[in-house]
Order: sequence, then C-alpha cells, then structure tokens
Amino acid sequence: MNVMFGIAAMAALYALVCRLIRSAVLRLAAIVFLLFLPFAMIHAEVIAADALATPLFLIFVWMAVSLPGMISRRSFGISVAAGSFCLLAGVYTKFTFDSVIAGAALWLALLWWTRMLPVRRLAVAFVALVVLPALLAYAEMHRYMSQQTYNLGIRPRLSLSGVMNAEMNPRSILFLRRADVDVLAAPSYDWTVNGSVELLVNNKHSFLALLHLAMFSDVLNIYQYDPYDSYFGIRTTRNHARMQAAVRFGIAFSLLAFIGVVVLFFRSAIGSLIRRRTASIPVLTLLLFSMAWFLNIVALLPAVADSYLGGYWLPRLIVPALLGFFLAGFVFLDGLKWTSRSVKIALLLIVIAQSSLHASFLWPNRSTEPLYEPNEDLIHTKFPTIIRLFNWQPWLGKAIGVVIYRRAPQTGLEKWQLSFSAAPGPGNPAPHRRIRISCRYCEPKTVEFDKATRIVVDVMIASGRNDILIETVEPEQVVETPGDASVPLVRVAEVVFARSGESAIWDFSPIRPRGLVASVSPHSSTQRKQTFTVVASDRLGYADIDYVYFLVNDTRTIPRYTCHGSYQVGTGVLRLYGDTSPARRFVEGVAGSGPPLNNGLCALDPATTSAKGSGSHLTVNFALYLDPSYNNKNVYFWVKDSDGHDTGWVDTGTTWNPASGK
Repeated sequence: MNVMFGIAAMAALYALVCRLIRSAVLRLAAIVFLLFLPFAMIHAEVIAADALATPLFLIFVWMAVSLPGMISRRSFGISVAAGSFCLLAGVYTKFTFDSVIAGAALWLALLWWTRMLPVRRLAVAFVALVVLPALLAYAEMHRYMSQQTYNLGIRPRLSLSGVMNAEMNPRSILFLRRADVDVLAAPSYDWTVNGSVELLVNNKHSFLALLHLAMFSDVLNIYQYDPYDSYFGIRTTRNHARMQAAVRFGIAFSLLAFIGVVVLFFRSAIGSLIRRRTASIPVLTLLLFSMAWFLNIVALLPAVADSYLGGYWLPRLIVPALLGFFLAGFVFLDGLKWTSRSVKIALLLIVIAQSSLHASFLWPNRSTEPLYEPNEDLIHTKFPTIIRLFNWQPWLGKAIGVVIYRRAPQTGLEKWQLSFSAAPGPGNPAPHRRIRISCRYCEPKTVEFDKATRIVVDVMIASGRNDILIETVEPEQVVETPGDASVPLVRVAEVVFARSGESAIWDFSPIRPRGLVASVSPHSSTQRKQTFTVVASDRLGYADIDYVYFLVNDTRTIPRYTCHGSYQVGTGVLRLYGDTSPARRFVEGVAGSGPPLNNGLCALDPATTSAKGSGSHLTVNFALYLDPSYNNKNVYFWVKDSDGHDTGWVDTGTTWNPASGK
C-alpha cells in the first residue's frame, strides 16, 4: 500500500514540477532532490498517517494549480471532484488538513479577485472544496474531542507571558540560537552531554536549526542497519560522518528554499493582489497551501506542552509543506535570468552529489564497523568496554543484539561473562521457553526455562566491535495485543557484561555517581577499638572505585577537630587527617602493615585494616580506635569513583558510643 501511495505522490510531484519549472535540467534537479531528501524517504515508508497525507496534499495542490486552466465542464468537474475527494480523505487521515480547507477558501477568493474563474464555477468549487470538507472536519473534530479526557497537551488560553516563557517560545521559532552550531555535528536524537539530552532542552536550540538537522540526517536512526529486528537502528561512525557532511552542505539548500519562498511569495502576492496578474497564481497557489500547513503546526508550538521533548520540531508533522518550500527554491532558480544552461547543469551535478550522500547513509548496508556513540560523556571516559543493547523495549521477540565495543588494545581473546534476567512473556501462554546465545568467538549455547531465571554465559571477545545474538528458538507468538507491534515472548532485563573487577559501561553521566555504600557493619558499637566493615558497590566493577572515606562526627560536616580519613583503592594508601591544622595535614600508611595512625581524637591501624574486591563490590575493613574524650558519634562513609563523582556522606544509621560500654 505504501508503494501505491508513493507512486501517486511521485506522479503528482512530477506534474507540479513540470507545471512550475520551465527548464528541463532544473526539473530533473528538483525531482532528484525532492525524492532523495532524507525526511521524505523516511516518512514515505512509515505506515502511518504521514505516508498518506503527503500524496493527498500533492495531488490536491496539483489539482489547484491546474484548475483555472480547465476549459471544458467535464475536465473542470473531474478536477473539482478529485480535489474534494483529496480533502475529504485528508480530513479522515490527518487533522492538519483543516488548514488546507482554510487555504482553499483564500485560494478561491484569489481566483475570484483575478477573474480566473466565473462566478458559477467558483460557487461549485467553494461548495466542493470548502463547505463539504469543513463540515466533515467539524464533525470529525467534535467526535474526536468528545472521546478525549485531556487537552492533547495544548494550552488554549495562554497569556503573553506564558507564550514568551513557553517550552518553545517565539524567540526559538523565529530566530537562531547560539547553541545551533551543535547541529553541524549531526547528533542523533538522544545526544547526551553532562547527563542531559541536549536536543530536548527547552529553548537551547532554535526550531529552524533542529528542523534542518532532522531534514538532512536520519536523526532517529530509523534507516540505520539493524540485524536484530529493533525499531530503531544504531548508526555507524561512517554513516555519522556522512550525515555530518549532508547537514553542512544542506545549509545551501535550506537557504535556497527560504529565499525562494520569501521572494516568490511577495512577488506573486503583489502580482496577483495588486496587479491582478494571472501568471503569478500557480506559484502563489503552491506557497499558499504549503504555508497554511506549515503555520497550522508551527504557530501553535508555544502553546504545546513539551514541544522539544515531544519531538514537535521533527519534519514528520510538516512534510508536505517542506516539499512545497524546497520546490519553491527551484522555481526561484528557474526564474533567474543569469542561470545559463551550464550553470543549471552544475546545479544538477551538485544535487546529484547531495542526493547520493543522502542515499549512502539511508541505505541499510550490513556493517560490522564501530558504532556512533551519542553519549559524549561516555566517549570521554577512560572505560575500555562499552555495551549497547539493540532493542527499544524490554521484550525479546525473534532476536536481540548485544554489541560490545572493546576499546582497550589487546592481542588475543578475553573471557567475559554475559548475564541477564529472562522471564516468559505473554506472547505465548505456554511457560516453556528456549533461547540461543551465539557470537563470533563462542559456541552457540541453548538455554531452556519455564519461569524467571538469571542466565549466565561465558563469552570470548576481541578488541573492537563484538556482536552477541540472543534468539528465541521456541515457542512462536500466538497471542497478539491490538495496536502493539512487539513480540513479547521473553522479557529481558538487567543485562550485565563483566569479568573480575570490571564491567562494561552502558550508561554514563558525569553528574551521577556510579558508586554507592551498599552496607555497613556493625550498625552500632560501644567498644573503643572497633573494625567497621563497609561494602561499596560500583556498577562498572570495584576497580572503578577510587576512594572510600570515613567520618566519625555528630553531623555530616567536617569541622577542624574530628575523626576523618580515607582508603585509596588503587594504591592501598590509608590517610588520617590531623585535628590541629587549618590546612588539614594528614598522616599516611598502607593497608596491611605499619604502625597506627593517630590524630589525637581517633586512631587508624593499617596493620589490621584490609580491603578485598570481587565483581562490583569492594569490602573495606577500617580498624579504628576512639579516644575517651570523643564519643557518642555517628559514623558516615563516602564513595568516590575514578572520574571524581561521589556519593557525599552517607548516613546508614551507624553509631559509636564507647562511653556507654563497660
């Protein structure tokens, strides 16, 4: 069905191009460019209202451009009937077609003003193209709103201050922002910096810049190669570089469209409204309907909640209008007197080069190349192993891909463990499941289970990219949920890829610590000599923990006179801070040997202090002594990871009161 819609859209587009552009070379350039625009190719394949709305819009615009030239009653009647059908079908397809109905009323008024249609034909066209579609649009909107229990995220009564402080305010819609230079790097939708998804931050980037990015790249990675049957793919570094080039070179085409729309609109508006020139009507017709569609969406953005987060800047909502704007750019070039044939051929070659660039990253080629990493924080960390899960939901249908990228140089294979939780899903009422796990350097392993279980397999990996495939062998899906395209046969969660003391990182934020205080024992003590055992955990493995600090004090602050020290994981160095110096001088030792460290209020014994790590956990035994004059205190601990992100003082309710003891 999508193929039929696509053919209809291409036929209407070709007819429009032939009607509006005189030069054969520029016609070819326009057709090639419009057909290979990334957003046009992507949304032409989406099985949704977008795939149908664009053909209906293009057919209607072509009808509107051609209607004034229809001489016979038969051809006029057929054209009006076809236009009415497009609008009626459009109203059922997408509510944005309501703006086309309003545009049709203005367009008919324009035809009346320029005397291009007799009054009787105008009346027929008005009933067929305005009255009937408007009645249907009203009925559909009334029916739809009566079924809604919320306002669809639109604030109907927004004050001036509310508009100026909206999630996407007029400043961001009409003008560029300083951060717009970011789009030249062609980031993906989930590009993350300092724990923040940058493209979704309110009013940081302009609507125009984000729209340009989405028009000339696969910002959602929908067309990227995915061997694991996921909804969204993951782009390779090579495709990312191609998208960067497309976004940067595409600036020229965006500027051409902008200049073409502005110049042609004012030129044709003046020619039609003031001088009543009929020659200006076809171009003005294209711009009128394109701008009606565009403004119906964009003008409401300040009143829409979560306009950045909800992706309202994506071209999906305004594909027909954007095609009209880019076509206007080529119409503008066609009207320039200095564009000789050689210049037009040069423009055609440029268009072919740009379109070839688009096709190169939209064609889902099989690849084992390194993957693009959208998390800037993760890129700049020192962790050598990264894990990526190819799935947009927790359900394992036919297959899930786990990609491990080992950045650390190595000469041979390394043995790691892949572990994850698996449970039967509702896709088949029978509880029995059989899955297969395979990779390049390991023998396929089949696992059977009837209930939730933890699956652990050994995996050999090499330097670079390593693909691991998890497949459902049986059963088949027999239960389908209406409106849900997932295949919920197995629920997969808690995916971990690790070896002794090290885990692959899958997420990272410089503002969120990876370590935590898991437990402390004992929870209370009345002994002057006490060994406190603290278990620290880090999701990247205990080797990622840099320091474990302790504090014996009334509150979680460090005054001048207190008991405060630390253990450094990599070196085993123990440190006890002094209590008499503003510079907080300290005494040091090494865990496992040496005399006690004393600061007058407490002592730390290195000889009986120890630490041991396993997996993601580190256990530190602090052998402490508290002076009789310093008692009835709380004991706090603090964990810092290797990137300097820390937990702060953690209160586990641990108390130390030697004075209450015997």
